Amino acid sequence: MKNIFFNRTIILILSIVVIVFISGCSKSAATTPDKVVDTVAQDLSKNQPQVLWNALPESYQKDVNELLSDFAAKMDKDIWNKTFELIQKIITILKTKKELILTGDMVNKAPFDKKQMSESWGSFVAILEIIVKSELADLDKIRKLSIEKFLAGTVSSLMKKASEVSKLEKENKYNKELDKLTGIKTSIIKTENEETTIKIEVPDKEPEVVVFIKVDNKWIPKDLAGQWKEKISEIKNELSEASEKITVEEKQKALGMMKSFDGILDQILAAKTKEDLEPIIGQGIGMLFGIFLSKG
Repeated sequence: MKNIFFNRTIILILSIVVIVFISGCSKSAATTPDKVVDTVAQDLSKNQPQVLWNALPESYQKDVNELLSDFAAKMDKDIWNKTFELIQKIITILKTKKELILTGDMVNKAPFDKKQMSESWGSFVAILEIIVKSELADLDKIRKLSIEKFLAGTVSSLMKKASEVSKLEKENKYNKELDKLTGIKTSIIKTENEETTIKIEVPDKEPEVVVFIKVDNKWIPKDLAGQWKEKISEIKNELSEASEKITVEEKQKALGMMKSFDGILDQILAAKTKEDLEPIIGQGIGMLFGIFLSKG
């Protein structure tokens, strides 16, 4: 059976990744591209990712809104809602079964730091709660999503939690990379024929030379402007293929698998000892692997 739900979810995630990656290079309040990069870097370092949306030209914002609206319109609501119900139940398990899970053989024999896992447990649960309480849990809200508010609210909160988790790690990679944003240096190399070339210097990285042009009165890297329509078209095509009308039979099979997994989660919630808990968790992990690895 074609795994409609997971295909669509992956497409949405990839779409958002592409959008975030290519949008962080301009800002309407900035008058030159070097100031654009400075503004974006400073705002991101302060957990203000809405700067990415404000950076996009109006026509690009329209493209992104259309992508999200199309996804929300085509995604099956029953499957989407059930997915978030399962995530909510997993959150309940993580809150109520933490000690049983952490003292079990499955965790003790695993090749990771149990102490760090225990310390970051609460932050991980908080991240999941932010997601299930966000606009993403409701397809109608996704269809009408204010991306600027979503970035300023949900994504900003996720960034702050990611920072908390990173602080518990020895290398603290996330925060170190975020701190580099405050040390970015930019300078204009030349301006000619409505193009401005700038040098971007990031601590511990090789300098980059980028050519900017204006689109809808916003400074955008020239390479991005040349690829935008193609990239949006590719995402639309992928979304269209992944969003083919799900048949009644396919939907019932998908919901049937979700119901079975829901039953496993109920068994986990009912478990009183780690000896009872671990075989059920193993069964649940096996089912998830089966879903993700299913073909055709």
